[in-house]
Amino acid sequence: MPVTASELVRRWHISYPTALKLKRRVQLLCCQQMDKVRTIVYRELDKEYKGYRLPKGNLSEELKDRRVVHADTVSLYSMSQRTNKYRARYRSTGQTASIYMSPKVGGHQRGILANVISCWKGGPVIIDSVPDQRMDTLYPVFNNVIAPDAPIFTDEGFKWLPYANARQVNHNKKSTSAGKRYKWARDRWVTKEGVHNNQSESINNILKTYMRNYRYVSVPWSQVYLQEFSFFKALRSGIKIHDLVGVKPTKSGNPRVGVTKVNKKYTQLNPPAEIHFSQYHYLSPTLDERKRIEESPTRFRFNEMLCHHFPPQKWSSLHVAMNKYDEYYTEHPHGIRKRREERNTYLAGQLWSELPDEGYADLGQLCEELNIPKRIMLNIARVWAIHGLVKIADRTNYSCRNKYLIYDIEKRVSWLPRLLYTHRESEVKQFEKNWKKAIKHDYQYMKKTRRKY
Repeated sequence: MPVTASELVRRWHISYPTALKLKRRVQLLCCQQMDKVRTIVYRELDKEYKGYRLPKGNLSEELKDRRVVHADTVSLYSMSQRTNKYRARYRSTGQTASIYMSPKVGGHQRGILANVISCWKGGPVIIDSVPDQRMDTLYPVFNNVIAPDAPIFTDEGFKWLPYANARQVNHNKKSTSAGKRYKWARDRWVTKEGVHNNQSESINNILKTYMRNYRYVSVPWSQVYLQEFSFFKALRSGIKIHDLVGVKPTKSGNPRVGVTKVNKKYTQLNPPAEIHFSQYHYLSPTLDERKRIEESPTRFRFNEMLCHHFPPQKWSSLHVAMNKYDEYYTEHPHGIRKRREERNTYLAGQLWSELPDEGYADLGQLCEELNIPKRIMLNIARVWAIHGLVKIADRTNYSCRNKYLIYDIEKRVSWLPRLLYTHRESEVKQFEKNWKKAIKHDYQYMKKTRRKY
């Protein structure tokens, strides 16, 4: 692990300004090479897991001796009430409450919130300084490191991750058994399926120990020190210096850090390091920026990340439906329709995760396995079929007196955008017309059944 400038003074018997200058040179090298490390990690994960899907059931044996990504966030240098001029931080909640001062004294960021991505066991670590845990803040950080089909284990703070193999563990899970001595459940750290994020939790402990060597790191320099830690951890994981030669780096995914190419003007042996460090400084949000973020709705920004998967020329009706979802939540809805939309969105995610990647599946059988009302599931499947996300085959035997509906459903895409599943009275007739056009009647396999929707 890297050492402090004071440690260099004690070991080499040099002055502190000289030791600090050497320290800055090393940190600059680490910051310049971390984008290449991100590219290498992305290629390795994409090469191993391209087209892979996690099976159902216990994943411990399936992923044994394989690379699994773990992610978590950790706060460093939390503020005390004394540094906050004895004012309560009533406006912020969660981990961000410990890194921001009260709005009465300016609301400046004084602590550090680090996003930790442990690429695999014993592998490199990607750590970035972030202002909050919002989806639009952390998704660019994940997008440049994690391949789309790589398995990633997190806690439930990362439910928004748009990865097919993303799994979560609930650390706040309570015991359901009556008369238990402890209120917490046994599987709140490791689920029955073997999902956990212990790798990232262990990196959090190592990171805290490392940062404790510095009594305090100012917020603008936080990204530099975290990149230094990540680079030396990558070297210890097996990535060699010569492996970084010839790798074309991608842009940094941290929205608060601007990384550009080094100016060719400074090519002499001893260029001024201060000129390059301005590219890697972390820019903490001001109080006005934080207020605008809190007031702006971020629920629908998931659709913005999926727009490049659905070209407007081919998915025109889907883009209209996605825009309706955005407009609905920008108006700050409330009431029974909002509760129904939240319920339907949750059930739609459950059904989508259970659909096979190839081939048809019986919609009624899936409803029975998930213990979900069939009429709600049929309404969700109709919305998907109208916008071309799935194919639905009608295999009902209409020649029989009792016409029990049989529908088979098949995926057409890998990503599920956020859509509205309830309609106004004026939209019901058009919805039924579109549904009749989207359904496929497969008379060859029509058969009788007792299943009824």
